[in-house]
Amino acid sequence: ATDPPRPADGFAAVGTASAHFDEIRAWGEAERQARRSLAFATVTRMRSALEARAGGTSNGALIAATATEMRDVRVVERWRDDRRLYVLIHARHAGPLP
Repeated sequence: ATDPPRPADGFAAVGTASAHFDEIRAWGEAERQARRSLAFATVTRMRSALEARAGGTSNGALIAATATEMRDVRVVERWRDDRRLYVLIHARHAGPLP
């Protein structure tokens, strides 16, 4: 697994795709996966902030929308190995975390 950096000013995520596909489509799929991971990273960080504020952890189910407003979503880096293509994206959050 490739863990993205944890920028203080926003969120980062890595997406991957098989290098066995058509390369143009594979890069697009890796970027799509990175954007999806970014949405879930946003929810996870928000949940962690809420749990820290409450002084504990949640034992219940979390239902959260991933429609958090992000700004300046951009591809930071692309790289590949023999089997996979990787895309690192970064986005700033639009406001303070809850």
